[in-house]
Amino acid sequence: MNRNLSRILLAGGIVAVTPIVVGALCIGTLRAEDDHFVQTNLVSDLSGLAAVTDTALKNPWGLAHSPTSPFWSSNQVTNTATIYAVTNKTTVAKVALTVAIPTTGSGPQGPTGQVNNTNGSSFPVNNGGDGGSAHFIFANLNGTISAWDKGTTAFIQVTTLGAVYTGLAVNGGQTRLYAANAAGAGSIDVFDSSFAPVNLGSGAFVNLELPAGLVPFNVQNISGDIYVAYAPAGRINEINAPLGAGAVAIFDEDGSFIKQLVVGSRLAAPWGMTLAPPRLLNAAMRDRRLTPYRHRTIDAARGMVLEIGVGSGLNLPLYGPAVVCIVALDPSLELLRLAHERISDALVPVSLLQASAEQLPFVDAIFDAVVMTWTLCSIPHPVVALTEMRRVLRPGGQLLFVEHGLSPERRVARWQHGLTPCWKRIGGGCHLDRKMDDLIRAAGFRVAAIETGYMTGSKPWTFMYQGSAMK
Repeated sequence: MNRNLSRILLAGGIVAVTPIVVGALCIGTLRAEDDHFVQTNLVSDLSGLAAVTDTALKNPWGLAHSPTSPFWSSNQVTNTATIYAVTNKTTVAKVALTVAIPTTGSGPQGPTGQVNNTNGSSFPVNNGGDGGSAHFIFANLNGTISAWDKGTTAFIQVTTLGAVYTGLAVNGGQTRLYAANAAGAGSIDVFDSSFAPVNLGSGAFVNLELPAGLVPFNVQNISGDIYVAYAPAGRINEINAPLGAGAVAIFDEDGSFIKQLVVGSRLAAPWGMTLAPPRLLNAAMRDRRLTPYRHRTIDAARGMVLEIGVGSGLNLPLYGPAVVCIVALDPSLELLRLAHERISDALVPVSLLQASAEQLPFVDAIFDAVVMTWTLCSIPHPVVALTEMRRVLRPGGQLLFVEHGLSPERRVARWQHGLTPCWKRIGGGCHLDRKMDDLIRAAGFRVAAIETGYMTGSKPWTFMYQGSAMK
């Protein structure tokens, strides 16, 4: 099965790699209007398809790197790991070192998932190695796990008879490995920092909500939780999986089930998973359906404005001459860097500040308006933040807002309550089930005007609250 890094967005916050034909290593496949997501083919085994041609890159699966290293690729067909240095986003060069991944005498062969290890006390490279701590570790279709710390070959540290390892993850402390075993009924096999098997109990990594016929296909540590991607059992079924044949679930590091993230939908043997980067979240917020809401909110701003949760600065060019200046804050430094790129498009002076809405670094009664656009859903303590916003508003000042939140329809609200515990883990803390007008009133505001209703799209995500409130 050949695969490139074709990406689909899972539930707004999770990105998945789905198996498709043509083995090309690339960056991105999402092109957002006026944004920076443009596919660049970096490396391919096919001549003329990418910036670098490398015949060793056949059916690449896992990618890994340390904070300072180039990218390592697991090449299943050639039983190798090849290494590529990427600079300036799209400039690529192959590193001279190629690492051989050991094979066995029978069964399917080739490396799949891999992880980087920076814990100098974990995962010694024995069984022919020098005993030093592994830098890169590889799962294999032949049921082995190999480790590398120097030289041109990795060394087998784990052999599990009958296993077919299709994915690998490491815990936050880098003291435990999780291998996705797609053989038979499937399992997540766990190993300690010496590569010894770990028994987490009979209930570990059991998913009672999993549709019949699906087995673990990959595993990933995302923000301290273990995400498991499921695909149809059997190699042929994985390769030819139709849309809807897949699932993703979340467990803690001890294998306790947290949530079924998604089942079916656009999934077809999902494999790679990672958090959407800020630029991808920025692309999502550029949805044309949001534009009229932005204009209605920003058009009402006057005087000195405080924008809460400026994000990537999409609102900044919309402020008109009635605004004297804008102070825009966000807790994310990376999003503020994106916002800085838009300052030149603003018609009024803008100051950017990294700060929390729950502890505003301003004296009382200084701003004429506070603006929030799809921000309150992700603030951990919304009433505390709203109380701070009210404090820094002048008497008669306005809170201008557009937010998504709790639907008045019971059926939709039940979905929102059920989805929120999982959604906030992958959506930057976003809550689907907050009743925004009640929160605003709880902070002492008087709601002066409010409009509610669904935007086009899936109802749990699209019930909007737009309006203004007075101090």
